[in-house]
Amino acid sequence: MNRLRKIFVLLLTVACLAAPSLFAQNAAHKWEPSKNMPENMKRILSQEDIQIFTAPSTISITVNQPVNVKIFTILGKLVSSQNLEPGTYEYKLNTHGIYIIKTAETTCKVAI
Repeated sequence: MNRLRKIFVLLLTVACLAAPSLFAQNAAHKWEPSKNMPENMKRILSQEDIQIFTAPSTISITVNQPVNVKIFTILGKLVSSQNLEPGTYEYKLNTHGIYIIKTAETTCKVAI
């Protein structure tokens, strides 16, 4: 039992030490202006003021007015929150999964 406890503490310590580097990796990402949309983009949402597309490792958004866009993991962890001016932007993600994109008016689920 004592040996299992030591292994658990060691694994927990390693996980805690690795976590800041994972969060720092996400903090460096931000919405970047997009000049042209790749051909493999899949339309997820199309409304009057906002369009959302996905491609492998990328979320693309087109907005017609200034908007705050938040990205959450499926577990509710905030990945990004950024104010965007009208235009087309893309956000690169290193981790595949299901994400929630939220603006003041719109919420949608995307799979990357």
